[in-house]
Amino acid sequence: MHLRLWLGVVWANYLAGRSRPRACTLALAGLAALAGPACERGGTSAQAVRRPPSKAAARERPPDTDPRDAMVLHFIDVGQGDATLIEFPCGTVLIDTGGELNEAFDGEAAFHAYLEDFFAKRPERKRVIDALVITHPHIDHTRSLAWTLENFEVRNVLHNGQVVADDPGSPPQEAMVAWARAEPEVG
Repeated sequence: MHLRLWLGVVWANYLAGRSRPRACTLALAGLAALAGPACERGGTSAQAVRRPPSKAAARERPPDTDPRDAMVLHFIDVGQGDATLIEFPCGTVLIDTGGELNEAFDGEAAFHAYLEDFFAKRPERKRVIDALVITHPHIDHTRSLAWTLENFEVRNVLHNGQVVADDPGSPPQEAMVAWARAEPEVG
């Protein structure tokens, strides 16, 4: 079976309650969905959102699709740094929680407001982040990590294991690892 398809099946089975894979497998399954089908609902596969050939095409869906069956990427403006929310029909993946914090821009406040607004508009998501991925321990990727763990139900975490001694982003990642070890339900 093609790796992307297998990972998509793992992700769909996990969210349907049929299995509990390790966190790295779950996160890879979520990320693999960027390139193809990942979740099934009512027999309709989720469609990856791809760059359309024109702006007009971006506003139109094929007539036989349900908007709830689409994967949606949210690139959150946090200034210098990264925070990406991937919304699947069957779950939510958050990649990085960073952002700059200076006199010109408060990326932390922007990130908090975006997630609060997202979950307020989608109460069926019950403030659940199915997989939280931290790409590397730099502060512009981990600034709001503690806030995220405190304010949402995070079911699985994935990080690269790297520790950067002189970067203020390492302590939040190390705290996330300790938090995950203390939470028996977190993968």
